Amino acid sequence: MTKEPNVVFRGRGRPVFIPQEILDQQVRRPVSTAPPPLPSHNSDLAQFTPLFSGKQVDDFKIYRIMETYIFKEARGLQDLQKMMQRLTELALECHRNVPTICKYLYVFSQDPKGSDLRNAFFSNLESDFLNRAELRKREGPVRYRNFIKWVMSAAHHYRNLLYAPFDELMLSLLELANEISEFNDADDIPLYVTLILRFYYYTSLPCSDGTDVSAKLGEEHMAAIVRARNHVRRRVAKGGLSAEHVNWLILLLEVTRTSPTIERDIAEYYGDILPGFALLLPESLRIRLPEGCPRLRHLEHISRFVSR
Repeated sequence: MTKEPNVVFRGRGRPVFIPQEILDQQVRRPVSTAPPPLPSHNSDLAQFTPLFSGKQVDDFKIYRIMETYIFKEARGLQDLQKMMQRLTELALECHRNVPTICKYLYVFSQDPKGSDLRNAFFSNLESDFLNRAELRKREGPVRYRNFIKWVMSAAHHYRNLLYAPFDELMLSLLELANEISEFNDADDIPLYVTLILRFYYYTSLPCSDGTDVSAKLGEEHMAAIVRARNHVRRRVAKGGLSAEHVNWLILLLEVTRTSPTIERDIAEYYGDILPGFALLLPESLRIRLPEGCPRLRHLEHISRFVSR
């Protein structure tokens, strides 16, 4: 007897012939077979590690990987918050990572789709700042100094360069400077000076609403500078410092006696003898973006930010 072919009717009664070997296949996966693994979020975050491992990496490679993760893979706010936690860890591992990460995050935050990135950046920064006593105890002095540099870079690089950082970030610099002002570690001295001079420079800039920072803060900003000057004088008089650290403290006294923008003769002299002095100069604000990058359109108001 001839076996009838298997027939399934689809659409308007038209028959579709299905081979028996297809029908004999099990519809469900056997219990013993594990389902395929879901993509690991941690493996996605791992791609940032080689970018900020202390080795030289092409600027455009960093740009492409961060752009893909942030904008081209449908990341939600929670994903971006996890990314920020990972980038913060990398910043604490090496101070050289700090300004680079902040600059690129600022570029991407200016994108029309960058609001979630801004929220993730500042919520993560605020949480770490408010819990910094615990962070300091947990991470140790070197990584905590890198955290201070992370806050400094957020103020310095994550902003429209025509304007001062917002008030809370500016005042956080003074809080951090006060916390390390005992100079229990000599490495705190250049960090303290940089915090004070950055704050002093920002007082010469307008706020984003057009008002004057020094007028907005009133006597608070000048009182902070006077306190810093007196503190530095006392520490120099106490003695026991290396020539390099004395020069850092004298730099603070010189700059705060003149314009908040460091004068040429001061820059030339201290630039030759102080490691890290370049962080106080405008060149530290520059970053490379790809030619024809669409995000350049969102950065026209801060063209000095871009070096091509």
